[in-house]
Parts: sequence; structure tokens; C-alpha cells
Amino acid sequence: MIAQQVFQIEDIGDVTVVSVLCSSITSKVAEELMGYKMFPKGKKLILDLSNLSYLGSVGIGVLVVYLKRINEHNGRLAIAGLDEECKKVINICKLTDKFDLYPDVASALESLGSKEVVKR
Repeated sequence: MIAQQVFQIEDIGDVTVVSVLCSSITSKVAEELMGYKMFPKGKKLILDLSNLSYLGSVGIGVLVVYLKRINEHNGRLAIAGLDEECKKVINICKLTDKFDLYPDVASALESLGSKEVVKR
């Protein structure tokens, strides 16, 4: 059985973009995402969730842990590409004021002050 890649990482200027490549964050995907160490001091991170069609409790847990870790290192976290159903989950969990949500990576990059152009 061939293991499916669950995320890819791209550095765009001083911002790291982590793109989740699957449609939901399962416990296996969460384990891989949590194993990636990307929280140096002052880091700017974008989670590109444009491929997600389902956001459950495991996914919410990953987002909260990422937010906590990035805040501990005085970094900034932006979430890009959530569909309307996933945004509803964030709203139901009363987390809309905790996360900076953007329609796409380009908007998130602009908000984080990156001068790089997205080449996607």
C-alpha cells in the first residue's frame, strides 16, 4: 500500500504555507501534521485548507494546537481556503474571533505582509 501525502510545505518569502491535501483531517492526518515542527520564533504560517470538505473535532483540535504553538513563539497564523461548511463549524465552536480566516493563500500572504507573489 502506498502512503498518501497528506500535506505539502512551501516557503514563500518569510511565510511558510502548509497545504493540507486531503478532504478531512483524520487522526492519521492530525498525527502527521502535529509531528511537523514549524514554529520558530516570529514565524508566519498559513494553513491552506482549500482541499477540506469536512472539519470535525480532530481538525478543530489541530487548529487550536497550531494556534497555541504559534502564539507561544510570537508568530502569526492565517487559515486560508475554508469552504462555507467548514467556516460554519468554526463559528459553531465559537472560534471565529480566534482565527484569522482568508478566502485564499494570496489574501493571507498579503495580510501577513509578504511581498512575494503566489505562484500556484
